[in-house]
Amino acid sequence: MPSVSKQDFIQYYEEQNLSLSSEGSFIQLLEKSWGISENEDNENNKGILNEKLKAIRQRLLDKLKEKPTFDNVMKLFMSFDVQTSFSLTFFEFQNAIKRLQITIEEKLLGSLFKKIDLNNSGFIEFQEFFDFITVEAKE
Repeated sequence: MPSVSKQDFIQYYEEQNLSLSSEGSFIQLLEKSWGISENEDNENNKGILNEKLKAIRQRLLDKLKEKPTFDNVMKLFMSFDVQTSFSLTFFEFQNAIKRLQITIEEKLLGSLFKKIDLNNSGFIEFQEFFDFITVEAKE
């Protein structure tokens, strides 16, 4: 994947901003492009994110059809890990959500991904996936 310098990034979005009618349009462009929400930290969004995380966790547990173990969680994880890199990219996560048939607004996907990617590596590694599934199952 080619890297983009900070200057290239700024220049691109400055050019995009010039073609937009308002700052709000620019914010919408960024939110849609990067899967982020300007207001992701507000209380309403926190509640929605928590609900969606619970729905994702429950759907994953339903897919397992039994108590989570290292082996069955690994098998489920690898079914989403198309690149067999032992980590899920944002796009693999997005496809997993689609396969789980959970309706989530695109602008929330980035925030959900970050909630599971606890070490902020930009990937959901197996241990993070395992912990995400089993934390609720243990309670």
